[in-house]
Amino acid sequence: MRARLSLLFLALPLLVAAAGAARSPDDDLQVARKAVRAQRSVHFTDTSVYSVGSRWDYVADVGTTRGIKRLTFVLGGKTGHVTIVVYDGMAFVRGDALGLNKNADFREQPSKKYAGVWIRISRSDRWYQWAVRDGTIPSLARRFDLLPPFRERELTVGGQRVRRIFGRTVRDGDPASISLKATGASLPLEKHITAPDFKEIERFSRWNETLHVHAPAHSVPIAQTGLE
Repeated sequence: MRARLSLLFLALPLLVAAAGAARSPDDDLQVARKAVRAQRSVHFTDTSVYSVGSRWDYVADVGTTRGIKRLTFVLGGKTGHVTIVVYDGMAFVRGDALGLNKNADFREQPSKKYAGVWIRISRSDRWYQWAVRDGTIPSLARRFDLLPPFRERELTVGGQRVRRIFGRTVRDGDPASISLKATGASLPLEKHITAPDFKEIERFSRWNETLHVHAPAHSVPIAQTGLE
């Protein structure tokens, strides 16, 4: 009997450790968001294809206070472009007329006038939050929220073991999944959304590489453009 009790007490710390190691999918997502916020930079792409024939492609490199996002989209058979630079509390936007008008929702005539010109947006301007969204590591972390019901599975993607968590998007409740690295820092690798009218895939890579982001040498304050 004494020997059995000794074995039980020896095994108890292992049982407690195993119980503590078990995490729910929601716990995994919280750990992933924390891991993302601890990084210095990331490269990500985001492609959305809509049933009406439009397509939106983002390519971005973002850091803690600086980042650059490049958008190309096809809408009504026409192609538009927008580039947004976030630099230490300021945002700079440049696009063609279609990009400024349809993506940024700026006024049509000023969008034609200021096509190809860098527009400067300060922190106090109402367009600032739109411009910096997903343009820095802190703002990017919000992409890794999902709502239950959850399910989770392990699989291999590109030769790398991942934990894929299935749930629903916070905004619209559409089916979605997030794939996290199964070893090392629990960083996101992919996110998929399948909605009734569109499909979206985001990919994240090149964590902590050196960023080469600079503020434009010349820009025009948005208050002077009439775009708003």
